[in-house]
Amino acid sequence: MNKKILALLITSLSLLLVLLVFPLAGNAEGRTVVYLTDGGAGTKDGSSAENAAGSLSEALSLLDLTQDCTVVVCGPVFLWDEWDYGVDYTGSVTFTSVYDKVDWRSVNDAGLNFMFINFVLRGATNFEYIKFNCVSGTGGVHINCGFNPLTIGYGVEVSGDQLTGLSDSKSIFIVGGYQQGRGDYAEGVSSTEKNVDIKCYSGTNILINVWSRGTMNEEYTGEANVVIGGDANIGSIFVAGLKTQNSMYGKTNITVEGNATVQNIYSSASVTATVQALNVNWYGGSLLSCLDNLREDENVVTYTEGKNLFASAAAKATENYSAVAAFFTSEKEVTAPETTPHTPPVIEVTQTEPPVTEPPVSDTKPDDETKPDETTEPASSGTTPSGDVTTSGTSSPSEPSSSPVMLIVGIVAVVVIAAVVVVIVIAKKKKK
Repeated sequence: MNKKILALLITSLSLLLVLLVFPLAGNAEGRTVVYLTDGGAGTKDGSSAENAAGSLSEALSLLDLTQDCTVVVCGPVFLWDEWDYGVDYTGSVTFTSVYDKVDWRSVNDAGLNFMFINFVLRGATNFEYIKFNCVSGTGGVHINCGFNPLTIGYGVEVSGDQLTGLSDSKSIFIVGGYQQGRGDYAEGVSSTEKNVDIKCYSGTNILINVWSRGTMNEEYTGEANVVIGGDANIGSIFVAGLKTQNSMYGKTNITVEGNATVQNIYSSASVTATVQALNVNWYGGSLLSCLDNLREDENVVTYTEGKNLFASAAAKATENYSAVAAFFTSEKEVTAPETTPHTPPVIEVTQTEPPVTEPPVSDTKPDDETKPDETTEPASSGTTPSGDVTTSGTSSPSEPSSSPVMLIVGIVAVVVIAAVVVVIVIAKKKKK
């Protein structure tokens, strides 16, 4: 057999095997946009609304997650079970229903429909111009950041008659740090230097648990930065976590600006904890209440560097400023930073017809539902709930779906291997 031909065949085979061993799916093309609807449509390769991917895991598997990516939710997506992609990524993912001048919310009833589940983040995540519909009559959804940055951008619509934003079981409940049993949380981790980064510019019935939930005897030495702006309406913010014991937290910075509303800031929610410092920057919007305890029988959280309020003149002129200021150990009037305010992007929308292939829509619930941990609803304005928290077990992460591209590569590789074997056998027989 000609040695040059054999060398060429071996080189080609090696290149194919490299592609097969390192399954980058759509990543090989640097793909950063994918369309998604429940059940998928057409070829389901995510290249357009007519060929939308059929699940969140399938959609993410088609992206190059080392880059800033966009998932266009172009139809209803129902999330009945715990969701965790199971693989960390270094880029970011933006979920939106407005893309390329089309608003799929009005065109095809697009949105994320939650059934009171845990939604685990594996990298920086943004939601904007999208519907959050909490379809269960008993709760909202738990977004477990795991110290990954989260932005609730402009245009997020929240629906669900049961939602209040005052308890974790009836809210868009955001956990900035770890949730016990979810994501990368490992029992017995003594410390972490990771930071919390949460920004909210729209949405209602949101509750933010700044640090972690359900963790014990841990030390968090990073810094937490929470920004509430735009027209967001936050029911409550828990500074020192929820259902945590004997833990230490780093500096915690909360900024209220724009036209946002924060109904309650609480130090404690079923915790024993120490916080380095709480710094609240009140530049605009409404801050209605700041209290040490969610319930009267709870321990007061210790702040080693105090609870410090930095308020603009506009904030100090509000009717409830004195009541809020009484919560803090120090207060100071400041001028809001002279920075360009975070404003909604200008998005041109042209209505179009829905895709030719209608995505299937299920209005039935599964027999078995896995729910997040629950607390009962406060008796009145969020200051005196009547129940406690229970802790559930660990959910299994979802495996990313295989890409059709990799299937084709695999088939080609097998064919080439077979061809090489045949050629070598023939060559040996001729030598004999």
